[in-house]
Parts: sequence; C-alpha cells; structure tokens
Amino acid sequence: MPKVKKNVGAQKKSRRMMLRKARKTESEEEIVSDRDTDPKDVTDVSSVDEDQYSDASLLIESDTETDHIQKEKVLTGRRVVDIQYFLSALKSLQHMGFGCSFLKAEVISEKIEGFESVLTFKCNMCGKVDVIRTGDTNSSFGSANRASVVGGLSIGIGYPQLAQLFAAMDIPQMSNGTYLKHHNGISKWVTNLNQHLMSVASKEETELADEKNEDGIPIIAVIADGAWGKRSYRRNYSALSGVASIIGAKSKKNLYMGVKNKYCYLCTRGRDVSDHTCFRNWNKTSTSMEAGIICEGFSDSISRHNLIYGQLIGDGDSSVYRHLTELAPYGPTFYIRKIECRNHLLRNYINKLSDLSKNSSFPKSRRDYVCNLSTLGRFRNAVVKAVQYRKHENLPIDTKIENLRRDVLNSPFHILGRHERCQEYFCSGKEDDEVRNDKFK
Repeated sequence: MPKVKKNVGAQKKSRRMMLRKARKTESEEEIVSDRDTDPKDVTDVSSVDEDQYSDASLLIESDTETDHIQKEKVLTGRRVVDIQYFLSALKSLQHMGFGCSFLKAEVISEKIEGFESVLTFKCNMCGKVDVIRTGDTNSSFGSANRASVVGGLSIGIGYPQLAQLFAAMDIPQMSNGTYLKHHNGISKWVTNLNQHLMSVASKEETELADEKNEDGIPIIAVIADGAWGKRSYRRNYSALSGVASIIGAKSKKNLYMGVKNKYCYLCTRGRDVSDHTCFRNWNKTSTSMEAGIICEGFSDSISRHNLIYGQLIGDGDSSVYRHLTELAPYGPTFYIRKIECRNHLLRNYINKLSDLSKNSSFPKSRRDYVCNLSTLGRFRNAVVKAVQYRKHENLPIDTKIENLRRDVLNSPFHILGRHERCQEYFCSGKEDDEVRNDKFK
C-alpha cells in the first residue's frame, strides 16, 4: 500500500508540473497574439480549475503511450531478403470478397530468426492476419543463416568477424548458438548437395554423349585436375591436404570430387578417433593424392553414374595416366585416351623458354630479348591463334593436325623475324625483319 501512495503522489506532482507548463505556454501565446483582441475574449488561466488540467494531463499521457506503441511497430535497420520470394509472397496477399491487398496491410510484429525474419501483417480493411518469411528455406543454399555460415567459412572468418560485419551494416544477426548449430551441420549438408548436383550433371552428360559401348553405357570425355592446400609448384611437395575433381567435357559440370588429408587437428592432441569425426584418410605422399582421387573417380563412374570416362583431358602429369593404365578400371581391353590440355601445354612451353635465360651458352642480349614478358606473350599468342584457325578449317582431321604442327614449329621463326614459311592467315611478312635478323644472326 505505501508503494501505491508513492506512485499516486508522483502522478499528482507530474500533473502540477504539466499544469504550470500549460499555463506558461498559454500566456506566451496570448502575448504573441494580435494586440487588438478584445480582453473579454481572453480566458483567464488562473480561473481554470486544476482538476480540468488534471484530466488533460491524463489525455496527454494516453496519447504518449499510444505513440510509443506505434513506434514499436516500425521496423528499423536492414534485412537480408530473398527479393523474388518476398515480392511473390506480398503479391499473394489478396483477400477474396473484400478486394484488399498488401497495400492495406500493416506490420504488427516481426520475429527475428538470425538473418531471417517472420513478418506478421494485418489488413486494415478485413482484419485478416498473414505471416510471410523474408526468405525461402527450400532454396539451394537453405536459409540465409546457413548461407552466411558457408560464406564465412569460404573466406576464412568465424562468428566474431561475421557479427561485426553485419552489426556495421545494421542487420540483425544470429546468436552464437545458432551459428554453431549450422556450422556443425555444414559438412553433411554440403556433401548431400554436392552428390545431388553431380547426379544431375551425369544425366546431362548421358544425354550429350555421342558414343556408347556394346552394353549401351555412354562413353564421354572428362577433364581432371588436382590442387593442394599448400602451393608447391615444381618444388617442396609437402602439402597436408589435397583435392581433385573430374568434370564433364561437354556439360562443364562436376562429376566427381575427392579430398585427401594427412593431418587431423584433434588426433594430434591425443583425442581418440571414436570421440570425433576424423578427416585423416591418406598416409602416402602428397604428390600421389591427385592420382589416387582421380583413379577413385574412374573406378566409381559406372556404379555411380553409369558412365565410362573414355578420354582424359588433363595436364602433362604422366603419373595420373600411368596409375589409370595400371588400374584398368574398364577392363584390360579398354583404352583410355589421354588428351593434354592446351593451357598446360602453353604453360610448359613458356616455362621451357624461360629456362633459356639460365643457359649461359647463349649471349645475354639474346636471352634477355627472348625471355622478356612481351616476347613470351607473343610465343603463346602465336600458338593460340594457330589453334583457333586450324580448328575451324573444313578439312580432314589428319590434315588439320599436320597444318597445326607446321604452324607451331614455325612460330619461333615468325616471332624472330623470319617469315619464309608463314601462312597468309598468320602474318603479312617482312615486318621488322632487318632489325630482328641482325639481332639473331
């Protein structure tokens, strides 16, 4: 009871203060008003009953409370929205019989679920309540929460950095518990999604296949290559993890992917294998990871996709093709054809030319000219242009191959100023001949 009396006293004191402010404001308005006003028309503020202003103060307090409630309904900040899904959901807010739509609706509540929101709309005409999400949970990447975790892992940041980023953007963010829930389920979800996408890609390759074996299994060409967690190009092959993939040559979509790890963080700290999910699955050399993964993909091609990989397009690494030949995944009589990738051929070509800069048997001036970036670019461009032209010739394949061989062998002579064997499509000839011939005589 004393607490109630104290509150009543505080309300009376507040009303008296508001009464004084009202009297002061009204007197100031009278001073500013027109001086010709009849004094009889002016109301005597002192004659106004205090109870009347007490009622007025109650109205003011009520209006203030109403404004406060309305401000709470106003959404602030930014949101992550699946724009097409959200606009389609808004357009669907049509109430039959009344002809009202979302233009007549207002947001009465918002339930924030990490980076997603569940908005509740109420129609001002018919009073119907509708609930709309800001994103589609059935999309390929799931919810915005899961997609944000995948994005954070892709660029190497965790929850603290993600929280700071979205706080600066004034976007409501997920809690640490929600982040960990999605983080722990990412591996299984990505694996299932990857398997589904590879299955779709295999069906597309089956439709595009031009050749089949005697059992009706399509024979296709694939592109295969590997990568490592530590760059070790031409030296220091000591990476602890590696990945390789097999891609359909026509669909340009992934058909197989594998990862090999020689290291487990928890195992090195004494954790038992049964206590955690261990990803260590390789105890051989790092250089053999690529060949091991690609051989697994070839071995599983029939059981997984009902496809035969008859042609392998890859780099000049002979170890992969040697392992495939020894494995013979499609039987000892089936020959897997190896096609070397043009990009890798050009890279090896330029590397060999660059190595000439270390050969002291040639004069330094000539080595510097051949091995500078501008000249090396011309060597590469000459081969690329010859391939493009010969590829579209309307000639037998053997003739096109022979013509391309001659063009590639002639390209160094062309670049160094000798155009006796240049074809008309390749150059007009006699360009800077005198200067270059003098340099390499």
